[in-house]
Amino acid sequence: MRSAIAILSEAQSRVVGTPKEIVSDGLAAYPDAVWQVFGADSTHIRAKGLTAGINTNIIERFQGTVKERTKVMRGLKGMESAKIISEGFSIHYNFLRPHMTLKGKTPATVAGLKLPFKTWIELVDYLWRDGQKP
Repeated sequence: MRSAIAILSEAQSRVVGTPKEIVSDGLAAYPDAVWQVFGADSTHIRAKGLTAGINTNIIERFQGTVKERTKVMRGLKGMESAKIISEGFSIHYNFLRPHMTLKGKTPATVAGLKLPFKTWIELVDYLWRDGQKP
């Protein structure tokens, strides 16, 4: 229960307002933890499997992608290197990497952003030309 409350408290510190719904896996501690952290304004929804209308597939897939990428990295020596690698992965995932579920587009493109780069090399060149050092 303490772990569930800690995770949800961390999530609460990162959002503006109170979410109406919290979707989670079947951990028994989540319903009470959702109530303790978010109060009666939030409803806990337990995902009921892959074919259910509401599920955790997207976040589970994202976590799998992050794990797959970071398990082979040897540069994770401390918090600073973890932060740098996480920020780089976030840029790659959201601005450079095409997603099959988005029909080969990046999340940035789907969100309507028009970016002058499509690869890491183009991004670095763009930053150097713009006077910023990566």
